[in-house]
Amino acid sequence: MLYIAGMDANTVSFAEDGTFSINASKEQLAANTGLRVLSLIAGSSKRIGLTVGNNVAKQNGSIPLTLMFPIQNLSTTADPRGNKQTLPPNGFDGIVGIFSSMAETRLENVGTKKNPVIGTRPANLGAIAFHELTENFFKTNSGLQYQPAHDLAIGAERALRRERPELESFAFGAGPFVARIP
Repeated sequence: MLYIAGMDANTVSFAEDGTFSINASKEQLAANTGLRVLSLIAGSSKRIGLTVGNNVAKQNGSIPLTLMFPIQNLSTTADPRGNKQTLPPNGFDGIVGIFSSMAETRLENVGTKKNPVIGTRPANLGAIAFHELTENFFKTNSGLQYQPAHDLAIGAERALRRERPELESFAFGAGPFVARIP
């Protein structure tokens, strides 16, 4: 939560059932993209979950999280990309699963979109969680398909990094093909 909300992490409260709420001023929300995204998720009528571990729950079972498949982003929004539709467990409209033993570094484009250069930076579970939760929010709450939801999540992550330059020491949560902020 600290990665996502930054200095405003104290405005995030968790209930015993795992739900959370945000008690932040308009000024805090306007100045903090991470807090704004958390506020959207907390205020949504859709229930979105996050699991960091070795498995993520799905409807009628679970999916193992491994180094080969470290992230699962499940939503009730129909996904036309072939056999990509796996539904979240009952009681959830969306859920993100992240393998707790993910690689310590992530491949990424350390160049530009026109001049890609593959390099690595340290992975950060907070960066990955922020990207995946934002993407899941747009898929689940707004009914967007993967690509537009993914693009909006990249935009949110770029905004968060502009607000907090210290995050540039970590790889993008979006994965390997996002160019660094110029």
